[in-house]
Amino acid sequence: MKKLSFSVSILLGIIFFMITIGIFMYSNVTGSPTTPAFLYIESGIVEVNSGNGWQPAVHEMELNVKDKVRTLEGVATLVFFEGEMMKLYPNTKISIEELLFEKIKLKQEKGKTWNKITKLTGTRDYEVETPNTVATVRGTAFYIKVGDEKDEIIVAEGVVKVKRITAKEDKIPKTVEGSENSKDSEIIEELSIEVKQNEKVEVGTKGTIEKVPLTEKDDEDIKDSISEDIDTLKEIRVREINKHEFLIEQAKRKYGFSDNDINDYLNQVDNGEADLDEAISQVPIKTESISKIKKITEEIANLNLILNKPK
Repeated sequence: MKKLSFSVSILLGIIFFMITIGIFMYSNVTGSPTTPAFLYIESGIVEVNSGNGWQPAVHEMELNVKDKVRTLEGVATLVFFEGEMMKLYPNTKISIEELLFEKIKLKQEKGKTWNKITKLTGTRDYEVETPNTVATVRGTAFYIKVGDEKDEIIVAEGVVKVKRITAKEDKIPKTVEGSENSKDSEIIEELSIEVKQNEKVEVGTKGTIEKVPLTEKDDEDIKDSISEDIDTLKEIRVREINKHEFLIEQAKRKYGFSDNDINDYLNQVDNGEADLDEAISQVPIKTESISKIKKITEEIANLNLILNKPK
């Protein structure tokens, strides 16, 4: 209960200072403008091309339509509308084709990405195009790996519609499911299929779409990516809190809180050990920022449940 009272007082303190600084300032500090796209650099060298050649990327730099991002030996995460995430592994290159609140379209020329669509700031179409395929989703998590001879799509959550864009019907080799050559795989001859949770497909450069079993390595990669999503969401949450750093500092001084107190409480909520709803219910004025923090925290708690779910 001690940590819960900390949280309630922090939120009440912020509201108190919002009211005392007046209506004009209130409207400026209670709003929470959403950034369409920005970049987290996690390791190594990451570069951005905004039309003037490749330049070193900067952590938390904002991105725009037609920007290109490539990782050399580096790793980076693109965040769209402070909720959808695309993690770029080493030797990956993507470009932002459309960046609208209702639709995000990306091109992945090469490499491997992990895509997590959270719907934290609304429901929107999310599309990734490779040289061989188009993957379209609403609310899911999936890998795309672009290779010289095939693309791989692994769905960890939800459903992904995969459409091949290079196939010609008369050139598709016909493999019979269950034959010796199929090796428990299934050649799909349709132009597009739906790939469901815990399914994997390989799309060949000649137009084949083949369902194949997940490997132990695939399962391990999914768990690692979920854990990394949690870390990224925590970073997004800190970013949201820091939008109102002045108010947070004023509330901390008034009520005697420290950053550790706040972090300890949020960690308890993340792990299902404290009730954020109870704290927020005692705040007389609900702000956009508090709503965002609540949604981010709920998503973190949900991912922790998935990560720790017994097999």
